[in-house]
Amino acid sequence: MLPISAAQEAVVTATVSTEVVSVSVNPTSADYGTLPVGTVDAPPDGNPDFTVTNIGTVNEDFNLRGAEAVNGGNSWNLAATPGAEQYVHKYDPAGSPDTYTPLTLNAAESSLATDKAPTTAINFKLQLSMPTSFSGLQGQYDTTVTVVASKSTL
Repeated sequence: MLPISAAQEAVVTATVSTEVVSVSVNPTSADYGTLPVGTVDAPPDGNPDFTVTNIGTVNEDFNLRGAEAVNGGNSWNLAATPGAEQYVHKYDPAGSPDTYTPLTLNAAESSLATDKAPTTAINFKLQLSMPTSFSGLQGQYDTTVTVVASKSTL
């Protein structure tokens, strides 16, 4: 008679999740209304708080990036001080003692918050200063403020 051998198997199920860097902002638009040339430090209508929320799975740093204001083929340059054909867009973390900082085209230069845990929300406010003069089209100029989230290294 041959020996009887038996085998039995068991399975281990393994799962892995990727890190997610993600951010939301609310509200998603601002209307400054109609402003005369040379207006300084005007808030958007209603002076809203913009809420940035970490909807990712890791701690995040939040930076802001500004942009040129455009109307068709005409534009105003984003700058630290208003001037001919240049405007200023500033931000301030809500709750700060009104320490508005000019936005730049480079998000690395405009830090909003660091090391924010998932589900953490922070607020900021905006202000805009108009060019002192411009030769392009009159009418509505559009611009953006981009919230950039990155994994915190702290």
